[in-house]
Amino acid sequence: MNFTPTQYEILIQELHQRLIDDEGFSGVQVKHNVTIKGKSGANHQIDVCWELIIAGAKQLFCVECKYWKSRVKKEHIASFQTKLQDLGGAKGIFVTTEGYQEGAKLLATEYGIILISTNIEMATANATLEFLARQQEDIIVDFEDCDEEAHAHIEIIQQQSPNEVRIFDENTEDAGTFSDLLEYLSRDEEGHYSERIKNFYILAAGRPVKIQNIRFYQKITRFPGMELHGTHEFAKVVAKYILEDREISASLSSHSGAST
Repeated sequence: MNFTPTQYEILIQELHQRLIDDEGFSGVQVKHNVTIKGKSGANHQIDVCWELIIAGAKQLFCVECKYWKSRVKKEHIASFQTKLQDLGGAKGIFVTTEGYQEGAKLLATEYGIILISTNIEMATANATLEFLARQQEDIIVDFEDCDEEAHAHIEIIQQQSPNEVRIFDENTEDAGTFSDLLEYLSRDEEGHYSERIKNFYILAAGRPVKIQNIRFYQKITRFPGMELHGTHEFAKVVAKYILEDREISASLSSHSGAST
């Protein structure tokens, strides 16, 4: 299957969203086709990007996607590096389909730009409708330090149902229930998770107490799927990291169609 350049960019966006989610970074959104103003005042179009907090500082990651039939040249890497510099030292990732010339590899090594070459195959499978039940168990909530009166009230609150416990934002505005927060944190894969919480509080003894961290076991119950008419199409992506001599693979199921 041939992709348009935009379809290729979206596929790379989905790939990096999957990788970041698998690394355990919660709440990180990988964006597509973003315009960012550089230090020079120039606007730069970024194919795919996201931000991570590293050592207490924000780090911008920018991905340049090239769905080409020829190898990437040195000047393409140089142009990308100029953009990264103007964006305040953003971390660069260059992704293409046909590999890189030696000059491009050398320059990328000098600037610390990650080079990825992708191989994409389309596959089909019978379409099924699967039902999942998600349940969080062994929930442990860590709060900021508080006085004895608030601590005693928290112990009472923890005996209540999550649907009964209200949570609040930094302005003490109602933000829903603790059950809503757990639903937001729910994961698609079974296992133990630890999530750092930002700007959510409970009221204990009339005072806001910050929720710092929530640990839980995510239980997934799968029920037998119902077979549907037609097929489901998905992309199998193999991404080879040129300068690191490693590769990863992922199946991205966002592309679907039904046979008639």
